[in-house]
Amino acid sequence: MKQHSTKVFRDIVNALGSFIQSLFILPNLGNNAALSAPAGSGAQGSSQGGMGPGGINSNQTTQAAFEYRGTWIPLMTVSVQGSAKATYLEMLDKVEPPSIPEGYAMSVAFSALLDLVRGITSMIERELAVEEGTAAEFRETHPGQQWQPQPGAHQVWEEMVSACWCGLLAALSLLLDASTDETATENILKAELTVASLCGRLGLVTPRDAFITAICKASLPPHYTLTVLNSNTASLTGKSYSILGQTVQIISPSSESHQQVVAVGQPLASQPQGTVVLTSKNLQCMRTLLNLAHCHGAVLGTSWQLVLATLQHLVWILGLKPGPGGVLKPGRAVEGPSTVLTTAVMTDLPFIANILSRLFESSQYLDDVSLHHLINALCSLSLEAMEMASGNNKEPSLFAVAKLLETGLVNMDRIEILWRPLTGHLLEKVCQHTNSRMREWGAEALTALIKAGLAYKHDPPLAQNQNFSIL
Repeated sequence: MKQHSTKVFRDIVNALGSFIQSLFILPNLGNNAALSAPAGSGAQGSSQGGMGPGGINSNQTTQAAFEYRGTWIPLMTVSVQGSAKATYLEMLDKVEPPSIPEGYAMSVAFSALLDLVRGITSMIERELAVEEGTAAEFRETHPGQQWQPQPGAHQVWEEMVSACWCGLLAALSLLLDASTDETATENILKAELTVASLCGRLGLVTPRDAFITAICKASLPPHYTLTVLNSNTASLTGKSYSILGQTVQIISPSSESHQQVVAVGQPLASQPQGTVVLTSKNLQCMRTLLNLAHCHGAVLGTSWQLVLATLQHLVWILGLKPGPGGVLKPGRAVEGPSTVLTTAVMTDLPFIANILSRLFESSQYLDDVSLHHLINALCSLSLEAMEMASGNNKEPSLFAVAKLLETGLVNMDRIEILWRPLTGHLLEKVCQHTNSRMREWGAEALTALIKAGLAYKHDPPLAQNQNFSIL
């Protein structure tokens, strides 16, 4: 907290992140037996039984591991999460040095990283819950008055998060890219989600957006061109941090896929770019992104733009098309190479479409400010889609228009708040577009909103609502 004090906590977190990076860059430093990636490693190799190429047994290839730029480090269970056991310190009295299993250093570091995230978030969230309880009690006993927290009440928490987020993000992003195990990937994604949510609750915009961007980029195919994400990560590219006076560089993910390809589709771009592939890990990250938006939408703020842009591109690649009421359902590409989906992802498509619908249905529980952020992000996405559809015959993305309609239909009780931005965008922008499909959807969405608005039992009725009459 003091200006010139030694940042011990920051140095501990950064040192842990640096150690994890060093195991991939110089694997022999912390892991005498780190191997080059065995043939057939990863999810694709694990689906093949028997002996793999070079006589490697399938038991090895199915082992949980991290693989990064040719370095393969197995992951083992070192302790129950939330507890620690000094296994080798208890062997100091032994005459012969114990043999340390392959991957032990990485496994301990990974476990420590997850425990670190869990400890920080649980401690701060516990304090926030107490504060929210105090605020609720104050509002009950002092109706009409606004509760204010004590000055500097969040300063320690904000300092802790500000001190550690850079090191945490560097380590978690690298491990997410290198993970070949579904459970490990899920733990990493959960850690990134909880930190993003915590930063949102504390109002720390930069770290919140950085963690959300990491999840978004992991949801998309490798090297996918998405301007909003690339511009947001430009400030983090080449970023370094200091550990005990020494500068450590954040190494970039390799974007090498070790996962089973589950979908092949067309990218959403103004110029044709061939086809792109989605892996099982991409879809796992997409589910985490949907969970983040569904459960923590109230703290996303301006980062709704990042989340929705990513979802729009994923929906396009998967071939989901809007139907009546804006609900997405599996469709067929109108032009270019057909979307190719495996049986597994075909089974998942209705589930994904249902979660997307529930996401926008849950917007009825957002406060007015968060709802405005959501609508503004959708309008911005719609403008981008219209720009891409201008001057060519390519089918436009109707994701944003469909979800504007869906959001409007479930928030008719707040018609005063959403009517002007929603109808203004549809009438002045979408319905004026040169693409006939875009105009058609704009007119249908506008008509559906007007019908729903007239049919809804408003209190007071629209004819008597002076605030609405001046909109």
